[in-house]
Amino acid sequence: MLIHLSLVKQQMFYVYALTDPRNNDRFFYIGKGQGYRATNHLKKSANRENNSKQATVKAIRNNGFEPSVVYLFEGLSEQEAHDKEIELIALYGRKDLGLGHLTNLTDGGEGTSGHKHSEETKRKMREADRSAYNRTAPVSESTKTKLSNLLKGKPSRGKGYKWTKEQRSNLSKAHKGKPGTTKGKKRVYREDGSFYFA
Repeated sequence: MLIHLSLVKQQMFYVYALTDPRNNDRFFYIGKGQGYRATNHLKKSANRENNSKQATVKAIRNNGFEPSVVYLFEGLSEQEAHDKEIELIALYGRKDLGLGHLTNLTDGGEGTSGHKHSEETKRKMREADRSAYNRTAPVSESTKTKLSNLLKGKPSRGKGYKWTKEQRSNLSKAHKGKPGTTKGKKRVYREDGSFYFA
């Protein structure tokens, strides 16, 4: 039976480290994955499941540097990747346990690649995401009054602003031939009256 080489490569795992250029590229996170898993940590929209890791990424960038990804082992089976991840986290030590400088919050080896969430879990995740709209801290009436008085008589930020002909022309060219982000999508209403496009 012939198996395409690129397919085999996609199924292989790797172990990687995120490095801190402020400290001679010292490792601050060890992980295992496949595909774009390693570089996804460095996206602006990265998952915030590990605040310590994300705080380190932010601090590095605030100092004018960029964290890097180092691939330590490649071409591994999932079990081999799990084992190497556990071994390296133990070697470099977790910061939260006072054993080292890694921002990992577990000893590694967990997780199931390719896991599919049940419909019930997906529903709960959607509900949790929607609740984010109501997570802002309450503002007292006195604070609202102070803010109102502070802004009274001041024009809104965009009021009275006029686009130049060049700006209008550039915007027109940039959007020409591109469909709107909601074109062809339907509004789906939630129970609270808010909606999203699907």
